[in-house]
Amino acid sequence: MLRQIWQKLVGLFQHLFGFLLKPSSKKGKRASATYPRPQRDFNHKGVKETKTPPPLENLDYEYLFMQLLEGVIGGWSREQVLQFFARNHSPQAQWIAWLTSFGERVLASKEPNRELALRMVHLGEMGCGEIGDLAGEIGRKLLTRTGETKRQGVGSIKITDNVEVKQLRKMLQQDASYVRQTAQQLPVEVTGQQEFDYVTDWYNQGNHEAMLGDYQEAITSWDQALAMKPDFYEAWYNRAIALKNLGRLEEAVESYDKALELKPNQHEAWYNRGMALNSLQRLKEAIESYDKALELKPDKYQAWNNRGSALENLGNLSEALESYDRALAIKPDFYETLYNRGIALFKLQHFTEAIKSYDKVIELKPDLCPAWLNRGIALSKLRQYSEEIVSYDKVLALQPDSEQAWFYRGVALGNLGHLEEAIASYDKVVALKPQLCQAWFNRGIALENLERFQEAIKSYDQALEIKPDLSQAWFNRAVSLVNLGRLKEAIDSYDQVIELQPDQHQAWYNRAYTLGDLGRIEEAITSYDKVIQLQPHKYEAWYNRGVELGDLERHEEAIASYDRALEIKLDFWPAWIGRGRAAGNSIASEQKLTRLSELAKNNPDLNQRGIQGRVASYQEGLKHCHQDTH
Repeated sequence: MLRQIWQKLVGLFQHLFGFLLKPSSKKGKRASATYPRPQRDFNHKGVKETKTPPPLENLDYEYLFMQLLEGVIGGWSREQVLQFFARNHSPQAQWIAWLTSFGERVLASKEPNRELALRMVHLGEMGCGEIGDLAGEIGRKLLTRTGETKRQGVGSIKITDNVEVKQLRKMLQQDASYVRQTAQQLPVEVTGQQEFDYVTDWYNQGNHEAMLGDYQEAITSWDQALAMKPDFYEAWYNRAIALKNLGRLEEAVESYDKALELKPNQHEAWYNRGMALNSLQRLKEAIESYDKALELKPDKYQAWNNRGSALENLGNLSEALESYDRALAIKPDFYETLYNRGIALFKLQHFTEAIKSYDKVIELKPDLCPAWLNRGIALSKLRQYSEEIVSYDKVLALQPDSEQAWFYRGVALGNLGHLEEAIASYDKVVALKPQLCQAWFNRGIALENLERFQEAIKSYDQALEIKPDLSQAWFNRAVSLVNLGRLKEAIDSYDQVIELQPDQHQAWYNRAYTLGDLGRIEEAITSYDKVIQLQPHKYEAWYNRGVELGDLERHEEAIASYDRALEIKLDFWPAWIGRGRAAGNSIASEQKLTRLSELAKNNPDLNQRGIQGRVASYQEGLKHCHQDTH
């Protein structure tokens, strides 16, 4: 089978752009929903680099068109030709413009181009639309110019003994070393002036297989070509792209390295090598590759963009912004870079600027849901909750089943106090994604704030079924149980919190308070002691400890606790009341505990007990608790 020898190989594969958005949310206090952070992609996989295919150039179109003609002469059906255009490369109008220019060039050439003409005529006869019609017209003009108007079919290309090329390939595939020897021995009847070039044959077969998505077979064919011609740059380059498409990234980098050893000034190879290294998370090496590409082609905005993404993922946000700005200086309407720039600005907490970047993205691509979503999240940081909801509603108009938009909408509604609407949004989330623990948790918060405690507990239970170590859910569950009067169950929930987070002082505090309500005073005091150990300046714990000690008639210890509370907050009037009560009830002849307090040192009258001690405490308290503030 004859193969047209093409002089140059250009970019064969386009890489589809994939969006960047990772749901994470910082945990809030019990009564307020947690805030999310910007998302890079809707699959919650973390930050991804924007990988932008270079635009097609004339050589790209020429190469692809020759591949198309190769397929046609090899037996492609009309459907396969249509699939080729549906799957690849460029709008029909751009194909027509290129083919018109190409036709003018070949018609102006002195070369007969007979084989090319025959193939174009054959394409025109397949009924494949405007492109096929134009190709057929150009082919007929070429044949008319050479005095030949009758198209010769594929059958005019023969191999003796009726051996078809596909069969011959299979016979030779086992050992590439025999290819040239066999080619020289074959009595092949050819209609052109080319010799049977098996290196090119294997190479073109690989290209054809790659165009059909059969990358492994393509690699096998290119390996055959490379076995005969190890310095074949184009084969190494295409092999690298196919390996990357198969996810064999380390091998892809090795193939790019081989290609670049042969032609170190190929910017596309450096660029694609950078993308493969980025996918391997070898970010510094990726940046070095992008830098090499940019040395060779400084206006390659895709490389500036991807360089920015790699720098951003390394945490070098200011440098990332510089790269994004370089890309935008070359191509101001490159929305992928504007989008990435918005994310970097968000990470720098420049929320207003981030929103402006997302607004520019939306001007260029109004249906880009991730931009609307991230815009809403940035607005949440500015507490512009109503405008935030507008952004999420835009997402939902485009993607009604976006659980992320429903979730963040619920958070924003909760922040506005629209709790019923917030619950409705969370209901949408859990209907779409029942295993999203945070949605059940936030739903529970909204129900708790509406004092629908039983329903809140059910939501927290759903969250805990998914994530049993979610301490916040155990904590909020305990609070709802207390509000229902189910105190023993509440203590069990607080115990779960403490098991997960032994230093959670608020759980120890609430546990102590609940134990006091149950009359388990010694246990309550022990819990308050733990709170004070963790938070020595928590005056409420000192005060409540004093109350519990007073109930045990340990009045001097109670006075000492009240004094510690008052040393921290002198105008805390409940502590003065409690101290007066304890001093009035105490009959202790020795007050070692209280004589050491700063309050007693400053006012010895506070060392009195009985009615005098009570009055002294109240009088001192009145000095510090003014009527206009208490």
